[in-house]
Amino acid sequence: MMALCTSGILLCTPQFASSEPIPGAAASGATAAETDLEKIAHDEKASIDLRVEQRNVMPGIRFATHGASRVQHRGLNIHLFNHSPDVVNLKIKYVIFGRDMVHHDVITISDGEIPVMIKPGTGEEVKVAPVSATEVPAHFKAKGSGASIIGHGVQVLNAGKIIAETYEPPALKASFGKTIRLQQ
Repeated sequence: MMALCTSGILLCTPQFASSEPIPGAAASGATAAETDLEKIAHDEKASIDLRVEQRNVMPGIRFATHGASRVQHRGLNIHLFNHSPDVVNLKIKYVIFGRDMVHHDVITISDGEIPVMIKPGTGEEVKVAPVSATEVPAHFKAKGSGASIIGHGVQVLNAGKIIAETYEPPALKASFGKTIRLQQ
């Protein structure tokens, strides 16, 4: 149920789950409200917060023989917080993505896996060392070379199952684990 109050603010009234039996769950006798509560309790047990910050260092533009080349550096600060009452052993998978300046394909600049153990009710910060990419854009008759950094992706796994993930920009999710590595 939604309504517009006199000041123009949209008000929403939450719709609660009914106590009607769930189709196909007749054998267990579970209702929608009970199933929702079980789902919430299960989500609390596996509750991990993920936040990723980029560390960018832009040293500026250097001039090369055929146009300007640019060196980009990027590192990641990965913040995890464990809301569960149990110690969790996690694996962090990360990829720093780039764009090949010759073929314009998405490539992997750097990737890796980091194991981490987080105690209940605490957080952990994992720093990924900065990596560099040098690009020389196509200029007049000169072909481009190198690569530019375009984003990153981070997945947090518990027992091989993804429990949290983030991609910047979000479209890079489709490229996670499917790109070729930058040849330097």
